Amino acid sequence: MPRTISIKESFGTNISSKQLAEQVLTAIHKLLPEYPITIDFKNVTGLTTYCASLIFGTLYDELGGDLFYQKIIITNATSSIKIVIHEGIVGYLEKKPISE
Repeated sequence: MPRTISIKESFGTNISSKQLAEQVLTAIHKLLPEYPITIDFKNVTGLTTYCASLIFGTLYDELGGDLFYQKIIITNATSSIKIVIHEGIVGYLEKKPISE
């Protein structure tokens, strides 16, 4: 059964600091890997690429692409927030050293 984290209710409408991003990531880690997690962005107006990278890039790297999309369900995100999340993941992966 998916568990839901409401970004607005738990962290506010603008995720723009490293501290907030780390808090979001910690909240998600507490529920993983047992449950799929719905991350509700209803009424969230801001998410920086840096924070998206810290949250979603880290999760994508830890889980791998297939499991990330099975376990992390993003709802009520504006198209701008979705783009920032995508850019955050891509940016994280581009900066990650290639393992030999």
